[in-house]
Amino acid sequence: MATVPQRETSTLEDIHGALVAERSKKAYASGIRQVVKWIQQTNQADALLSADGSINLAAFSYDDFVRFIVWTMQNTAVKASTMSGYRSAMRNYYKMQKVPLPSQFDGDLKDVFQGIRRITATSEQTTSVKDSGKRPLGYGAYDALCRTTILAMDAGFLHLFLVLSWNLMARSKSTETIQLGHLSYEEDAVGITFFKSKTDQDGSKRRDPRHIYANPLQPHTCAFLALGLYLACNPMLAAGALFPGSSQRTRFGKGLKLALIEDNPVGSSEIGTHSIRKGAATFVSSGSTGGPSLVSICLRCGWSLGSVFERYMHYERAGDQFVGRVVAGLPLNQANFAVLPPHFVDNNSDAVVAALDVTFPTLSKVASMRGILAHGMASLVRHFDYVVDTLPAKHIVFGTPIFRQPLMLEALKAELATTNQRLQPSGIPSYIEVYRLLEHQGSSIDAMPRSIVDQMRGMLDERDVTHGTITSVLIKQTIVDALQVLGVGRHLDEPALRREDEQGPNLQVQCAVSAEVGLVCHRLERGSIKMDKNAQFVEEVYRAAKASEAYTASFVGKKVVIVLDNAPAHSQTEQRVASHDDLVLLRLGPYYPMLNPIESCFSVLKAKIKGYLEERTNLLFDRRDFNSYLESRMRLLEEAATEFLPRITQYLVIREAMFCQRNIEKALNLENMQYGK
Repeated sequence: MATVPQRETSTLEDIHGALVAERSKKAYASGIRQVVKWIQQTNQADALLSADGSINLAAFSYDDFVRFIVWTMQNTAVKASTMSGYRSAMRNYYKMQKVPLPSQFDGDLKDVFQGIRRITATSEQTTSVKDSGKRPLGYGAYDALCRTTILAMDAGFLHLFLVLSWNLMARSKSTETIQLGHLSYEEDAVGITFFKSKTDQDGSKRRDPRHIYANPLQPHTCAFLALGLYLACNPMLAAGALFPGSSQRTRFGKGLKLALIEDNPVGSSEIGTHSIRKGAATFVSSGSTGGPSLVSICLRCGWSLGSVFERYMHYERAGDQFVGRVVAGLPLNQANFAVLPPHFVDNNSDAVVAALDVTFPTLSKVASMRGILAHGMASLVRHFDYVVDTLPAKHIVFGTPIFRQPLMLEALKAELATTNQRLQPSGIPSYIEVYRLLEHQGSSIDAMPRSIVDQMRGMLDERDVTHGTITSVLIKQTIVDALQVLGVGRHLDEPALRREDEQGPNLQVQCAVSAEVGLVCHRLERGSIKMDKNAQFVEEVYRAAKASEAYTASFVGKKVVIVLDNAPAHSQTEQRVASHDDLVLLRLGPYYPMLNPIESCFSVLKAKIKGYLEERTNLLFDRRDFNSYLESRMRLLEEAATEFLPRITQYLVIREAMFCQRNIEKALNLENMQYGK
């Protein structure tokens, strides 16, 4: 790194020398050496060189320089861009020698280079010519490099230099000169301000921060984690350069080359430090059709916009923040583009303050750095498992307090937050909120079938299918409740439900069973069962029993005994059923289910109907070929009942009767009965 003169000791020569960057000075000197070399090779030294070997501008003319350019084009493989650099070197040489520049340099020479470029382009079109310069680093290659550099045993230097260069979209020279004082805490971001750049050599442009964002979705590319690792591994780092020492850019270039060879030995020569800047700019501007504005990208990169644009188009925080999120690799077309960085609920809590002081003993004393250090610490805590699983066991970070003090780690984990009112995401385009709502709706829809099935199962467990308490309105309310749990749909008030209940009939299932026959007969009735209809069903049971094969074979001349349960419809059955000499009506008193074989048979039926409805939950939302959803759901209930009523077989009735008989004996002996056994 070149030594920069201080203001207090600067001389007039230093001031003049500061007009040209050190790198440009070296390039100009190299160009002049090429001209001198040509003069010597063409035996013109006596005529065109001074005694000290420098070019004698009193003898060297514009025509001599043009002949040098033509000779270079004919005899070397130098690119047109390099020859253009010779022109710049010559212009600077005239200026340094305080000799007026020949007018042809601003006129005719432009036409010469235009012709050279056209000839070169034609040649490259018809031959295999290697492109000049380095290729842009694609995001996939950058991602792979991050996975490699984070493993480097250099206290996090190579990885942080790479990640910052990408996120800042900066030249490696600019990254090298970052000072800790250039960093600023920007709530959910970290700001880095450049006071000088290639296109702002005198620092006259606005000094606005470039916003750096975390990417907690990809820890290996996360700038906050990279910063946390680096600062934790360098606890004695004090105010001054972020990367102290000379030639840090050269150090990074060598490390990058080794990492590239490891990742891609074949194409490593086509990638250099400047590929990072090219790749980041290409990724942000071309990675999506909904990306940031070109003006924001140019301002981020420090590119000149031209006099008109620079007069009317200025930096705005929101634009740079948007660029910062995109270049961080956050998914632009997803709701979590607005993800917040790992952060603590309170940066001033005792646990956080103590951890910062012991992990960053020097920088924690700098007030402006505490928020930034907290971001780095929070990322280390959040990605603790990733760091342990990924980094080499001998990495220096494992000697830092957070990895050596489990109690500190647990205390910091308790302080972590994902969202709170202290931090709000910045740099978010308006359509990200639409993505968030769509994602929420998508999650709700995905969870809907399972939720409705669970709700339906609970409803069927609580209600007695066979006694007509499953109504279309009850099904609808169950669905509404399931949707409201997911945040979908609107509330259906009770009066509205009652109105629909009055309009929508219940489905009543009546059936009679016998140990001699199994299912004697059944009836499905929409709406409440009146006493007259119930009496008709009892008459139907009587006739079905006498018509059965079992009665004809073994019970002719015997009485038919019908046992009624406690349903309200049975309350006047004895008075309403026609009198028959061979018909006896009995009525159950209050009973326990385990003493009632009819209830046991109905339990089997209920289980079958419940499974049937669970498998066809989607039909609850399908009107099918019916006039209304109400009719469709009613038909579904009827189909379920019709499908499984035949499952009440003679074998089932006998089995349940024997089961109940054992429990009756226990009851008579005052013994305990175990439910279900």
